[in-house]
Amino acid sequence: MATAHAYIDGFNLYYGIKKWPAYKWLDIPAMLDNLFADDEITKIRYFTANVKGRVDPGSPARQNAYLRALASVPRVEILRSRFLVSDTYMPRYDPPHKLVHVIKTEEKGSDVNLATYLLFDAFRQESDFAVVVSNDSDLKEPIRLVQQPPFNVPVTVFNPFRPQKADMAAAHHLELKVADVRDHQFPDQVGLPKGKAVTRPATWH
Repeated sequence: MATAHAYIDGFNLYYGIKKWPAYKWLDIPAMLDNLFADDEITKIRYFTANVKGRVDPGSPARQNAYLRALASVPRVEILRSRFLVSDTYMPRYDPPHKLVHVIKTEEKGSDVNLATYLLFDAFRQESDFAVVVSNDSDLKEPIRLVQQPPFNVPVTVFNPFRPQKADMAAAHHLELKVADVRDHQFPDQVGLPKGKAVTRPATWH
């Protein structure tokens, strides 16, 4: 049985499953265990940032509930970067050359953090292969490098979007299907090691 570490681009995965709003309460460890049933996923690193409530006041509470549910699984580690919100002017699509005032949201740092841990873990030879859940082509070079000497760690890219938008240089590719998320949901109430259980957000049903 081979062992693997999984690296989850949290925002990339969220937007990949947003088209199925009833399935956002995703049990990522259970999904990965099913997809790699012949192997053992020993560590899951989840990269995200704390969202702001300026555009959607309820989003921080929903995200916090999900992260608490996810963190209830001992092999999951949540690593946070930054979430920026700013006012700016951007050109309209139609009519062109006209600027509109917008609220711009931007997550910064998760791709760099994911690449760093992917390389760091490969250097320590902690697993036989790696799973990267993302379709961010900025990760192509670190994915390519960890599969070369002296690391020699094969990478499977699990793409949350269809079709694959870019070559990710991985040894293997998987695409997210609705059954992958539908069949692997946390229970509505997730017990925590400390404190009261966390509940699935009402709009995620």
